[in-house]
Amino acid sequence: MKPEEVSILASVRPQILDAKSPLQCVRFAREASGIDIYGDAKNWWKLAAGKYPRTARPQEGAVLVMKGYRTTRRGHVAVVKKILDERTIVVDHANWGNDGRIYLDAPMKDESPKNDWSMVRVWYTPNNAWGKRIYRTRGFILPTTAVASVADLPADIVSGSN
Repeated sequence: MKPEEVSILASVRPQILDAKSPLQCVRFAREASGIDIYGDAKNWWKLAAGKYPRTARPQEGAVLVMKGYRTTRRGHVAVVKKILDERTIVVDHANWGNDGRIYLDAPMKDESPKNDWSMVRVWYTPNNAWGKRIYRTRGFILPTTAVASVADLPADIVSGSN
């Protein structure tokens, strides 16, 4: 990791929580963001059209929509928790390791050549390092209400152990 990345990430403490039952990214993102969209993550960008504002720039509380997660038939959604700098954000999301768990305070960085957040690299908490893959994104869906914290999530989501 570059020295400037170490400095930027110094305040971030990624962690993994067990869900009470295996949790998909969609339910977690809906509960944590207040964005009331149902259906596969790969369709969230299209489903948000005309219902929620969408943007190419991250904002706290927004949902990042990734396309082609693992295959072109899948997607992934994550809730932006904090913006660290113009190319690094912190997200909360679920099922990143296809394990049904909740990933909190996970850094993501913009890897796009034009700094337009069209390509991201995700922190892999079990290895405490940046993941090897780069993922394409559609953009950020903005909530119309305040963002929930993990403490505000329904009790049937988080088991309290990790």
